[in-house]
Amino acid sequence: MNAQAALLNRWRKVLVFSISADDSWSFSQLPDARQFPLRFPIAPDQTSSQHSDREEQEYAGYSLAMIMAFAALKLSHYEGDTPSGGSLCPCGGFLADMIEVLRVLREHYGEPVSSSYLAPIGIVLEMALCAPMRLPALYSRLDALDNDALHRMAMDAVQGVPVPNMLADLLEPTEVAR
Repeated sequence: MNAQAALLNRWRKVLVFSISADDSWSFSQLPDARQFPLRFPIAPDQTSSQHSDREEQEYAGYSLAMIMAFAALKLSHYEGDTPSGGSLCPCGGFLADMIEVLRVLREHYGEPVSSSYLAPIGIVLEMALCAPMRLPALYSRLDALDNDALHRMAMDAVQGVPVPNMLADLLEPTEVAR
C-alpha cells in the first residue's frame, strides 16, 4: 500500500459517524478530531498546478471543518422535542464539546481551518435569531443526512473534492430554500 492509500485508509477509520445509533445523543457519536491525521490525502484528480500543496491541504481542512460543523448541528437538532422532555440544557448543550473540536482543529490545522468549523454554527445561530422561518429548510437538510452520507462527505472533503454547503442558499436575503 502506498503512502497516499495508507493515509486515506487512516482517514476512513477515524471519520466514523454514529449519530443516534443507540437512540442516544452524545458528542462521542462524531469523529474524534484528536485522532485526525495531520495531512489530507488529496485525490490526484483534485491537484492543480495553479494551487500549492499548502492551499490544497487548507481547502481540504476547510471542507472537513464545515462537514464536522454540519454533523455537530445535526447532533444538536433533535427530531421533535428535546430528549429531556422539553427542558433545555442550562450549560449550553454541546457547546463545550464544540469548543474542544474548535481547539483541536486550530491546533492541528491553524486558525483559518478552525474558523471554517465555527462559521456554519455562527450562521445557524444568526439564522435562529434573525430569520427563524429559514430553520425548517435547514432542519430537513440536517435530518436527511445519515451517518453514511456524513462519512462520504467527510471522505470527499479530506481528498479535496468539493462538498455541498447546505447553508449557501439560506443566506440569500430574498430566498428561502425549499
